Amino acid sequence: MTRQFATTNVLVYAYATIARDRHEVARQLARDSGESQTGAHSVQVLQDLYVTLTRKAAVPVPPAKGRRLRGAAPAPSDLWGDRPTWPATR
Repeated sequence: MTRQFATTNVLVYAYATIARDRHEVARQLARDSGESQTGAHSVQVLQDLYVTLTRKAAVPVPPAKGRRLRGAAPAPSDLWGDRPTWPATR
């Protein structure tokens, strides 16, 4: 099975709604890879996601939620809401 590797940018845009056009594209990519069970991400990408969301974002995510997001693979719906999730990398 071919895996679709998600970069930090895809995860950030899927989470953030500021860049609406990129957000929609990232969500669709994530939704498609989640439904087909082909999505993947690395520990480095999850670490970058944490730093981006908790330190670099215009409205930072609280560190506790950032830690839950970083450790969530797949991310539970109570953390992401209607945001996409990815299966864990094998």
